[in-house]
Amino acid sequence: LNLCYEEASFLNFGEKMILSEEGFQQGDPVAVFGFCLTIHKMLENIRAKFKLGYIDDISAGVHWEVVLSDLQNVLLSISSLGLEVNEKKSELTIFSDDPEKKRMILEQFKAVCPSISVTEKKDLLLLGAPL
Repeated sequence: LNLCYEEASFLNFGEKMILSEEGFQQGDPVAVFGFCLTIHKMLENIRAKFKLGYIDDISAGVHWEVVLSDLQNVLLSISSLGLEVNEKKSELTIFSDDPEKKRMILEQFKAVCPSISVTEKKDLLLLGAPL
C-alpha cells in the first residue's frame, strides 16, 4: 500500500494531467482492504462479546452499557482517523420489555448519537439477512 499510495500519482485525462493526492477513492480495488486495515485496531478494542465488522458495517451486542461505551470509543477513534459515523444509518435494538428501561437506554444512546434509530426485534436484519 505504501508503494502505491505514498507518493502522488499522475492521471492522464485526454491532454490534461491530474495530480492524484486524495488517497482511496470509491472503485479503487484496494480501497476496501485499506479501509479495513485502517479500522482494524479500533474493532479489536470493542469490548462487546458479540462484534462483527464487514467493511463499514459494524455490529456489537452485549449489555447496553458496554455497547454504549464501545460506541463512544468508536466515535473518538474514527474521528482521529479522519472518518465519521453516518448517524442516520446507525441502529439500536433494545432487548428489554420494560418501556421505562427502553426509554432510559435510548436517551443514553441519543446523547452520544442523536440520529440513532430504534429497530424492533421483529425487524432485525444483519447485513441484509433477517435474524
